[in-house]
Amino acid sequence: MNHDPRLSKTKLTKILTASAICFFSIGFSHAQNAGLQIQADDTSFNASSRPGTPTTLWFNLHVELNGQLNADGDSLLFSGGTLSFSGIGTSFGSSVSLPKGEIIADHAVLVPTTSFNSSSNTYVTKVPLSYKSSDLFISGDAITSTTGFALTGGYKATSLAGYFSSNKQSFTSAWFYGLTCYQPAFTNSNVGPINSASGIPFGNNPAGTPVNQMAGLVQGGSDHGGATHPFTITSATSFPVSLASFTAELNDNNNTALLDWVTTSVADASYFVIQRSDDGTSYNDVAIVLTEENNGAAERAYNYSDHVNGATASLIYYRLKMVGTQGQYSYSEIEVIRTEKTQPQTKMSAYPNPAVSEIKITVPDTWQNKTVSFSIYNIEGIAVKTVTCQNASQTETVNIGGLKAGTYFVKVTNGKDQAAQKIIKIN
Repeated sequence: MNHDPRLSKTKLTKILTASAICFFSIGFSHAQNAGLQIQADDTSFNASSRPGTPTTLWFNLHVELNGQLNADGDSLLFSGGTLSFSGIGTSFGSSVSLPKGEIIADHAVLVPTTSFNSSSNTYVTKVPLSYKSSDLFISGDAITSTTGFALTGGYKATSLAGYFSSNKQSFTSAWFYGLTCYQPAFTNSNVGPINSASGIPFGNNPAGTPVNQMAGLVQGGSDHGGATHPFTITSATSFPVSLASFTAELNDNNNTALLDWVTTSVADASYFVIQRSDDGTSYNDVAIVLTEENNGAAERAYNYSDHVNGATASLIYYRLKMVGTQGQYSYSEIEVIRTEKTQPQTKMSAYPNPAVSEIKITVPDTWQNKTVSFSIYNIEGIAVKTVTCQNASQTETVNIGGLKAGTYFVKVTNGKDQAAQKIIKIN
């Protein structure tokens, strides 16, 4: 494993092991060394009307602003998460991944405005400098169940898990979320205008209202996620790295993985940890690359070479753990390389790519009539869907209609043999 000589000019920064991104999820409140965890059950969910009818459950996350974002570019980020369902019947299963959301201060705007960036799967709300509101939209999600949302008996609850961070040294606020049902169904791409704050910019509708969908509002969902929950983000929770790209390729001799990444901002960043996995789930640290001196906001290129000629796995997964000077961290997307010795018997193809509602996966002919597992992982390495065929044909179809737009990996396994491919899900 060799560190590229171009990285010899670095600064040595004291390594801190504590992480401190604000984590929240729904149950009870307690703190752990991974950050502040906030939990509170929401058991007020109501079934949607007209059972069996395709229905969109509109998730909307809200925060308070008290003038904390007082300079251009000041922001609060919800970096995505998961909404889980207990005792609630859906067509997609028991959980969904949520889009990101960001509130950004911008001197050029006079009132809050919200838009959805489909390429980054992010809701962006721009606010005037030092804006104050007790109820401001930060993120949403059009969660569609083709069979509606039914109560299946027993304990009924929705559970939210995700992260807040900010580029401010300190940020104190509070959050809550709401759930409402709509028929006919819609998506994040065609949700239309959303009220950023109460009555702003559209009439008397509350914050988070998808204004163009109001005619389809039906019974179901719940008014809020428990109570309003306060939180505080300190300087340790702000994450300073902006990653423009990250790639991994096998060299021409098939014995070295070449990792390259580019940053556009690494202010107060400390180092990168190269992490490797043989299964796409459990990762090990293989090296640390320090950030360059005078990193600031300028674009910087980094690379690292990892010898893989002794690897036993057919696929090797790589990701970056990007760590700040206060111990805060975030992960890059996952990159996969396939070792040469296993390429012929592990070749697969997933298409169309990008895909909207389903993908067709073609496996090697030697896998036919055998037990084959098809797993789909999000960029955090979490399996969001798994299908197992006991007597697989050469081409199988997997429904991905319930997944949110974004980047995923399809991993196909037959005993010890496996193959993987990156796909893009669009709405």
